[in-house]
Amino acid sequence: VCYRMQLVSKDDTGERHNVVAKVSKDPQEDRYTYFRDVQAQMCAKMWAVEYNARDVPKKIDFVPAYVFELVDRPGRPLVGVEEFVEGVFLKYNN
Repeated sequence: VCYRMQLVSKDDTGERHNVVAKVSKDPQEDRYTYFRDVQAQMCAKMWAVEYNARDVPKKIDFVPAYVFELVDRPGRPLVGVEEFVEGVFLKYNN
């Protein structure tokens, strides 16, 4: 399940940053699944950098990913977080 979320700066600016929070449909999901997913996405980003360095006709990229712990919620659940990308989104994998 995905949720649109805003990160709000704690400094005087109050700057807001749009992100997407991803939560497993399974409430019993192993907490380390979130870390493995982020690791896989960052590995894919590394390979994209290598690919793009080869002067390819169309470059690819992966958005940064993070794991957040919601410390004020019961059970301190984890969520996967990615930068929010404006526009139409077509998912080509699962």
